[in-house]
Amino acid sequence: MQRIPWGQFTLDFVTSDSATLSWQSLLAPFDTGLMPLSRLTEIAHQEPEGAGFRICHSGTWFNRSQDGHGIMLEVLDNQQIIATWFVYLNGRQYWMLAQGAIESDQANLSVVSGRDSSFPPQFDAADVEIFDWGRITLSIDNDLLNVDWISGVPGFGSGFIQMERLTTLSDHPCL
Repeated sequence: MQRIPWGQFTLDFVTSDSATLSWQSLLAPFDTGLMPLSRLTEIAHQEPEGAGFRICHSGTWFNRSQDGHGIMLEVLDNQQIIATWFVYLNGRQYWMLAQGAIESDQANLSVVSGRDSSFPPQFDAADVEIFDWGRITLSIDNDLLNVDWISGVPGFGSGFIQMERLTTLSDHPCL
């Protein structure tokens, strides 16, 4: 993986549920741009039941020996969790979105991915093809995130990786 400076994002919060994202890129064809954003999800207001995932597990996770990819987690109300996994496949950036139920000390998530659109302002939601990627099972072991996956998408197969916390929510420490 080669890290290339892309540019700068500026996020201006208008309300607790809306913001404006502006960017100035060093790379063509991204240039500069501006777009409004609306909150899509919100962390849980109550701790999930049982021993396992808690609100404090929301944040980002990575594997130090494989720095350059990782998972963002958000623990939601109703015993749900959302994960976004940013990885690479054949040298190209690739991301997956997962959602599922927290069941005791693990979470079983259905995973989707997408393709075929462009960067804003040329982005068109009608161009996006969303497809099933597979399943991920997450579990917490002290302050380590265990990730088991099985994918039907060529190049991913099945496997396991353990990740450690990279960031946490400031008002929700795991004590």
